[in-house]
Amino acid sequence: MLFENKDYNCQIVPPNEFTLSNPVIVGEHVEGDISSHWFIVVHDGNGDYISIDLHQKRLGKCYDSFWDRHGVVGECPVIARSFTELLNQLVQNNGERWYWLKEDFESLGDAYDDIDDGSLR
Repeated sequence: MLFENKDYNCQIVPPNEFTLSNPVIVGEHVEGDISSHWFIVVHDGNGDYISIDLHQKRLGKCYDSFWDRHGVVGECPVIARSFTELLNQLVQNNGERWYWLKEDFESLGDAYDDIDDGSLR
């Protein structure tokens, strides 16, 4: 657990909890969507998650997969380009408000940017 006594603590999931995001977050597999390649990598214990993309073309990108934006086109920000970058940002943030929600966060785009209908898989 990172920053257990802070308001914005989180847990890097152990190997046995490294599972596909969609069945946990939306309750089903969503074939044909890019989110079908996302795995839960972090949770906050309150039903909010961070996913990592294991698709070859987007390998390692991490997304805000909170319940209200997971897999929603235009509402699912890229929050790190790699797992290493995600960990560095979380540690530097020191348990304060989620770093990607702060005003000074430089946008990395949306998970669905530059995705055409033919490459959603």
